[in-house]
Amino acid sequence: MRTIEVFILGTITGAVGILLWGRQIQSSVQGTTWAVRLQAAEGIRAVDTHVSDALRAAEEAIRPAPATGIA
Repeated sequence: MRTIEVFILGTITGAVGILLWGRQIQSSVQGTTWAVRLQAAEGIRAVDTHVSDALRAAEEAIRPAPATGIA
């Protein structure tokens, strides 16, 4: 077979597969991406908490000491 014939055959086969199993593929992908998105959100929250704590500590470290009024 020539390359163009294989390409056309693959395109037709893919289209038929999507027509027959499209909804099953879509629900499977959505279920998988939901778990990945949830893990990513948890990771971002953990980084946010860590960075926020580090920034608060840095603010405390560079804050000038209160004036005591003694000259």
